[in-house]
Amino acid sequence: MKKFLKVLGIVLGLFLLIGISIPFFFKDKAIGLIKDTANKELLAKLDFKDVSLSIFRDFPNLSVRLNDISVTGIDRFENIPLFSAKNVDVWLNLMDVIGGNDKMPIKSFHLEKPVINAIVLEDSTANYSITKPSKPSEPSKMIIELKSFTINDGKVLYDNRMSNIKADIRGLNHKSKGDLSSNITDLSTKTTIDSLSVKSGGMQ
Repeated sequence: MKKFLKVLGIVLGLFLLIGISIPFFFKDKAIGLIKDTANKELLAKLDFKDVSLSIFRDFPNLSVRLNDISVTGIDRFENIPLFSAKNVDVWLNLMDVIGGNDKMPIKSFHLEKPVINAIVLEDSTANYSITKPSKPSEPSKMIIELKSFTINDGKVLYDNRMSNIKADIRGLNHKSKGDLSSNITDLSTKTTIDSLSVKSGGMQ
């Protein structure tokens, strides 16, 4: 019994050591992948305070957390915030990361206290039209194979100056579960909000 407990202790100790070490080994790779994808895919400025990685939040997946993330506009929307969040959590398959897979399927996605500021100008130009046209020669390294998507305590501000409509959503919470990568899937969703305010043509 003592030998068994000793072996078990050693195994658990090694597992803990591996779990602590893996994030350090792949942190630079994760940061590089995020920035590379943002530069290739977005017509906007992406910034974040820090990145943390963990295999303990959802083993055997690797959890990547972006802290204090923000996306701001360029050109006509220079320095106008489009999106911000306390943190964004993305779950990747640990084996894809360790194996050096060029494609990184995103399994789950979580937004903590996100703020979305959507603006449409009088000429229909929208600040959320920030994706670059895809090129066949430059496929994205991120693949969406979502099994779940959640939002906690979100806020959405919508300002359509072409239609003269404004909307303000507070306390947005959302949960989606299902294989979103499949052509046909059973999707379970739940969305709640604390308040909704809509103003159109001077009427509220």
